[in-house]
Amino acid sequence: MFIINGLQDKMTPAANCLKFYNALLEKGISSELHIYAINEHGFDFGLGRGYSVSMWRENFIAWLRDMKIDNNFK
Repeated sequence: MFIINGLQDKMTPAANCLKFYNALLEKGISSELHIYAINEHGFDFGLGRGYSVSMWRENFIAWLRDMKIDNNFK
């Protein structure tokens, strides 16, 4: 499970994402959590939302590769 969240997100608070992440870990489900300091709800392509947020897609693709889910991403 790849989870991204913005620290300023009022719809899905970061604390809830941490609880979800911890529950996944307790069940042995491989997970990665990114909480970006500068972002609210929604990421689209991350353009204009800060440097680190704009990298979420690359982080997701790297995670897919790490999990050997799909090696066809370029």
